Amino acid sequence: MRKISVIFILSISIIFSSCISYKDVEYKGIENFALGNPFKDNMPIHLDIIINNPNNYNIKIKKAEFEIYMNTTKLGKSTLDRPITLEKNKTKSYPITIITSSKEIGKSLLSSLGILIGKKVKIKVKGNLIAKVFGIRKKIEFNFDEAINASQFLR
Repeated sequence: MRKISVIFILSISIIFSSCISYKDVEYKGIENFALGNPFKDNMPIHLDIIINNPNNYNIKIKKAEFEIYMNTTKLGKSTLDRPITLEKNKTKSYPITIITSSKEIGKSLLSSLGILIGKKVKIKVKGNLIAKVFGIRKKIEFNFDEAINASQFLR
């Protein structure tokens, strides 16, 4: 009887795992990069990260920690304020807000004088997240950057 139970559980596991195929989620870009209204000594940075989920199931991001850089200057650290669900078979923008100090923004602007004459600015976001699918959690590290036009930054 025990042998039959083990064979049954293994069979179900193999069938279930073969039905689920995973494709890597794809980073597609950054849009709507903007500085928010300053409060106290802080400056919010708003941006949307475009992500494609090519899988046939939603992926929930429960927790994420990340840092944002402008050129080589670190602007700040942040975490998700609420979970995000990456919708299945869809490319979509997901909003993120990072709180940084006005001093860091000032340093970064001074080190990026090219922004005043319309050159591109390199925005880098790196960190890690915890994704969950069908009750299975996985920690994923990410690191991506993109050059954006100064006009996007100065809106």
